[in-house]
Amino acid sequence: MAGHFKTLHNFSISTSDFPQIGESRAFTVSGDVGAKFFIEVKNEDNKYYNFDTKVFEPGYKSLANVVLTSGSYSGHIIVPGVTDADEYTISLHVDFASTRHSEHKEVRRADGSYDTNLSTGSNSALLKRIIHQTLDKTISIASYSSTMSSLVVNAQSLYGTRSLSIPPTPFSIKATAGADKAFQIIKNPSEIDIMTFVSRVVGGTPSTIPGENIYPTVTGTDTVNGELDGATKLVMDANVATKMSAGDRVTGTGIPSSSVVTVDELNPDGDNVKEFSVSEAVTISDGVTLSFSNQRNYSWPISSTVGIKSGMHVISDANSNGFAAGTVVKEYVDATINFKKTAIDNRGQIPTLTTNATTNVTTVTQPGDVTFNNQALLSYAGVTAKIFGYGTLHLKDMTGHDVVFSDLKISLTPIVTTTTAAVSASTSVPVTSRNGILDSVSVVSGIGIDAGAVNPTVSSGAGAVTGAGTIVLSAAQTLEDGATLTFAGAGQVATITGNVAVNKIGNEDVTIRFDLDKVLSYT
Repeated sequence: MAGHFKTLHNFSISTSDFPQIGESRAFTVSGDVGAKFFIEVKNEDNKYYNFDTKVFEPGYKSLANVVLTSGSYSGHIIVPGVTDADEYTISLHVDFASTRHSEHKEVRRADGSYDTNLSTGSNSALLKRIIHQTLDKTISIASYSSTMSSLVVNAQSLYGTRSLSIPPTPFSIKATAGADKAFQIIKNPSEIDIMTFVSRVVGGTPSTIPGENIYPTVTGTDTVNGELDGATKLVMDANVATKMSAGDRVTGTGIPSSSVVTVDELNPDGDNVKEFSVSEAVTISDGVTLSFSNQRNYSWPISSTVGIKSGMHVISDANSNGFAAGTVVKEYVDATINFKKTAIDNRGQIPTLTTNATTNVTTVTQPGDVTFNNQALLSYAGVTAKIFGYGTLHLKDMTGHDVVFSDLKISLTPIVTTTTAAVSASTSVPVTSRNGILDSVSVVSGIGIDAGAVNPTVSSGAGAVTGAGTIVLSAAQTLEDGATLTFAGAGQVATITGNVAVNKIGNEDVTIRFDLDKVLSYT
């Protein structure tokens, strides 16, 4: 009986996102001569594509009663530009009385859900494809510094459609120093100097590693004020908030070394800042000195490990909670007990795919543990942590954006100022502004400057100063009042230029930052 049916073998259409500006997209249906089918295209507003007028309209419309007169049929679907994301369902129906789809072969996503677009064939009359139209993604090029204060930076942005590309595009970004600061160039930037960070929510309870000393050092001491006999509340000589934190281990005379007694709550009754409670009843004499050790842990659960790799860094800010400088994601190894914990441990948890109802963008999350080379305080629990990586490979890992930089350069805008009085055969030169000029670095040129073998340098009078004043040059000069002088070698405006190409645009907006600390010094 099956041999009497015609077969549609393939429905070919790109399922990549439609761009925000709209697009005409080709499709091809291939199969046996005489196979019959019809196609309907519906957007998320329940409007149907009219294949005659080429627009979406209310009421049912379709490309009806198509019969293959050769091995294939080709057409186009034109989608308009949008200001909010859209979704299009393309339904290919066969005339079930005479035609069948090819054998159904399903494909499942990482979370086990059915992948409509990658599955082929159908055991029914219907085969579907779902295509999203997303808003353009923004790729911003900017700069970052963890050490430079009073810094003003600008950014340049590119825009494109998810999963598509952007050809090489010139960019230029600037960083402006504070009034009493100046830049010097260390080196030209490269791709390894870019950084990208992602935010992840840290779980409420750290993942203690076997053999880990989670109370590594005494962080505070104080004296008991009053004898305790089997009590859980202790009064101390000082404000307990200055000596301890919830979760700290408590040690001292009266507490067996084998016991792990911890701080439960500070000022538990709300009436005495010198009182705290502990995890179990203790018997302690008056005047005993107790020691408190902050709890610290190497490994922490986070909301998603997707994109996080060994070697990535933790941004040191208010949410770093005691991490030492230079903390990175790294496996933990304890050779004494022959134990190893990987940098990323998903603990058997499967990925979850979530589609944002507003943007139509599907993201993958997979919770798990991240282990660092340093321990964080217990207060790290629950924070939104920033983890970053250097270079375009880490950028791709973290965001899905495949980016290439080329022709990277950095330059300083020369400092230009004028003399405020005439100078006669003197090294002392009064100027309208000393901002951005550095002693022993800045080189001066201009009309009237006697360069000799080389242009003179600034010997003194500049540096961490602003406004008018007198600078001292390495060679005596004779200059007119109001002479324009140019100072090179240091400056207050640094400009990074180059070209950026995007081989594949990721799912979300991203900011790519040049780490200024790697390419500039800041005096």
